[in-house]
Amino acid sequence: MEEDYGKQIQVTCWGCRGSCPAPYENRLQFGGNTSCYSVEAGNELLILDGGTGLAGLGETLARRGDVKTITILFSHLHLDHISGIPFFKPLYQPERTIHIYGGEERPGELRSSLEAVMGPPYWPVSLKDCPARLEYRSLEEGQRAVLPGGIILETMRANHPGRTLLYRITAGNKKIVYGLDCEMDSQVMEALAHFARDADLMICDAQYSPEDYPGHRGWGHSTWQDGVRLAKRCGAKKVCFSHFAWEYDDRDLLKMDRELRRIFARGFFAKERMVIPV
Repeated sequence: MEEDYGKQIQVTCWGCRGSCPAPYENRLQFGGNTSCYSVEAGNELLILDGGTGLAGLGETLARRGDVKTITILFSHLHLDHISGIPFFKPLYQPERTIHIYGGEERPGELRSSLEAVMGPPYWPVSLKDCPARLEYRSLEEGQRAVLPGGIILETMRANHPGRTLLYRITAGNKKIVYGLDCEMDSQVMEALAHFARDADLMICDAQYSPEDYPGHRGWGHSTWQDGVRLAKRCGAKKVCFSHFAWEYDDRDLLKMDRELRRIFARGFFAKERMVIPV
């Protein structure tokens, strides 16, 4: 039986930078942490990626007693998407169960890769020694999985170096598409427009300005203009642009955000700690 989450679903941005944290005074209006979003649907909590923004989310969760089970979905394991893991406080709380999902080329690769990064000599505490109960689940391109609470998860392969997945999350009658780290050439645009059809919220890659993108073609990232074209094709109701290059300061992003809003009222640039009702 399908859960009716109604108006209980909300998405929070905990980090919207790409590639590298940007903890500088002139970048704090949008935020300096790398990619991390949370999705709360009723009693269920999903986390999208574990960049440095995961530390702030973990601090908040450590003070809450109502969330015992947490699901983390990794799009891929590049450093800017996993570097918050050692600072995620629920890992050190034995009452927590954390389900970890992500793609892998070989069985057990997701777990072994994360354990290789979080542990000596890079970190004094090994991931496998954390008190929380960790459960790993492998995902394939085009897979459909049922998450806790009856939430439906579907995947699509991104146009990005390495094994990178895009996610479509369906909770009740609401649909959220997480589409960071994806370069939208014509072929991917067509497939992604189908994947994101009628999404209530689409989180879209906007690493580069339209002026800077030509110098980074083939790097696996897009512009806000690409996202607007995609949103018009798929009919997304809200579009959140994220994964900004760390070099862009608040002035740069405010300028792009103004340009975006002039031509596409349903779009906006992410800001750290922004809460988006779905």
